Amino acid sequence: MTPAPTHPPTPPRRLRPLRIAVLVCDTTTPAVLSAAAASNDADGAATPGSLPASMSGYGALFRGLLESAAARAGDAGAVEVVEYDAWAGKVPEEAGSGFDAVVHDRETSAYEDHLEWVRRLKAFVRAAAEARATRVVGVCFGHQIVAEALGGKVSKNPKGWEVGWTEMAYTPEGRALFGGAPLAANADSSAYPDRPRLLSMHQDHVEVVPPGFAVTMSSPVCAVQGMVRGSDILTVQAHPEFNRGLVRELVRSRTEDVKIFSPEFAATVYKHLDDPAAYALDSAWFADVMYRFIAAGASE
Repeated sequence: MTPAPTHPPTPPRRLRPLRIAVLVCDTTTPAVLSAAAASNDADGAATPGSLPASMSGYGALFRGLLESAAARAGDAGAVEVVEYDAWAGKVPEEAGSGFDAVVHDRETSAYEDHLEWVRRLKAFVRAAAEARATRVVGVCFGHQIVAEALGGKVSKNPKGWEVGWTEMAYTPEGRALFGGAPLAANADSSAYPDRPRLLSMHQDHVEVVPPGFAVTMSSPVCAVQGMVRGSDILTVQAHPEFNRGLVRELVRSRTEDVKIFSPEFAATVYKHLDDPAAYALDSAWFADVMYRFIAAGASE
């Protein structure tokens, strides 16, 4: 029987910044970052703004996402992000290393277990999961790395790519986790959306869930959209850090430049991206979930 997830308690106001290691598993192009920064996205997804010379686009995206969540919680200035280029074999020296959480991500899923840096990342995730000294949040490729590192299985999805606007349904375990208490600090915020909607960009999926994990969300294309293990590991297949402009540029490039997507497929994605009234997103909600999940661990 799948264990019921433990809902993170409401964290107190921050007395110190949360130290978060972002393990970047991919690089991106200036065109993608420019599209993200220029996107007039009212759905709550962060944009990279001005990037520090020491930080890539993905590190900045997560920094912006979590800083926005901290501000909504009344904890402005409560996030310190340190970036590691996991794709170049760089990870924290130890599983804890003084961080409250580690977050890992990649803009698309192309699971490549034969690569040395992927094996190194999986070893780090296993050590962190065993030590339980820091919380782990896996996003897209990070979601899949957690599954593979801890006894699950990742494979190409026979249903194909899941790209752009994605509406999901909760499992009973997910509804218990996300609905246990309001997940945003504002008094007028609802506890959680009825059917969460995020942006996706993946072809691989978690085929077998690792032992000790509960599935939290699913979609018609992907049965395992998120997982949780107790109160120390949280994952999501979709991208709460993406906005419409970023996804539009990725789809344009993969349609026109590298010919991965057909024009017809791209047109369907664009339809959802271009109509935010009909196809709203819950990026800010999931950013709040991530922030509260991490902050609760720092408060224990």
